[in-house]
Amino acid sequence: MTPIFRFASTENHPMRGPRQHSPSISYRYFTESARSRCRHGFSIAWPYRPSRIGRSALHPVGNARRMGKDNYPNTGRLRHMPIQTYALHPGFAAEASYRDLSERLDDTVIAAIGAALKTYPVLVFRDQHLTDAQLRDFALRFGPLEIGRPAARPGRRRLAIPQIGDVSNLDEDGKVRALTDKRRLDSLGNRLWHTDASYMPVPVVFGFLHAVTLPPPSPFGNGETEFADMRAAYDALPQATRDAIDPLVAEHDIFWSRAQIGFTDFEPGDREKYPPSPQRLVRRHPVTGRKNLYLSAHASHIVGWPVADGRLLLLDLTSHATQPGFVYSHDWRVGDLLIWDNRCTMHRGRPHDEMQPRDLRRATMLDTASTLDEAA
Repeated sequence: MTPIFRFASTENHPMRGPRQHSPSISYRYFTESARSRCRHGFSIAWPYRPSRIGRSALHPVGNARRMGKDNYPNTGRLRHMPIQTYALHPGFAAEASYRDLSERLDDTVIAAIGAALKTYPVLVFRDQHLTDAQLRDFALRFGPLEIGRPAARPGRRRLAIPQIGDVSNLDEDGKVRALTDKRRLDSLGNRLWHTDASYMPVPVVFGFLHAVTLPPPSPFGNGETEFADMRAAYDALPQATRDAIDPLVAEHDIFWSRAQIGFTDFEPGDREKYPPSPQRLVRRHPVTGRKNLYLSAHASHIVGWPVADGRLLLLDLTSHATQPGFVYSHDWRVGDLLIWDNRCTMHRGRPHDEMQPRDLRRATMLDTASTLDEAA
């Protein structure tokens, strides 16, 4: 008999600390006959009791990886199954199960990932080992991709595919950049809270970041990436504040964000190529309809306000939105692939050992219109 699986989303990881709960709730199997014993070595019963596969079966994400299509030569059914998630930060960040995103994926898998991103705008996929071409092809399933500011510059690049951003401390020859290297100093702006490419007239949607090489722990940090939930931050504001900021527009400027860390050594012509762009301060998500703050280190001031007043408002809102209760901090492992929705999150990188190689690679999906064209 062919087993038919359905993965049910669960808010808690069933095997970690105080969140532990009954596997009959968190990990569910459905077969054509609930009483039958299928050929793959476990019994189906309510509550679910693992037979020969043992305690490891109670980890829904890990077990999903192990039970890939190779275990089901007649069906390859896992490729067509919805993914399972468990929350890393309730309602905001989750780990998602999928065995191998480098495969040619069925449309139902892409749709399932998109559906999960509605609830969890930060998704973590573990143990993914993709080439740059595979990362590009996977990201392209969601929409057209950006060629970022560094890749658009003339000259040699370490990475051959222009749609793959080089989020590393390595130069064109794969050597660790000097602390005074201009490209490195420019990239340090990513340690400020920001939303990717909000300084562009048409910003971006999903970011896809893949960990290839990571440095050892350092006294200053381990290179975590932190994400802030801009939906929850907006909801937590007083109603009077929400009413006051809803119609406001902020001007976003890459040169403003870099000036905050003292970097002003741009290439000739960059200022003409990347003029400031106006963006709504509050966006309504086009898929969920939920409102959220749209903040970034690139946001320089509020259009129509005195510059000083606008910057103070942006500072206050950023401080509010990045309180610990709104933030998920991701500890990287080699093979991690993170997907996040730039429309309703902010993020920042944290310090790491700059003397050791750190190599992450990113693809970014383009949006289709300015935030000013969105419904209020």
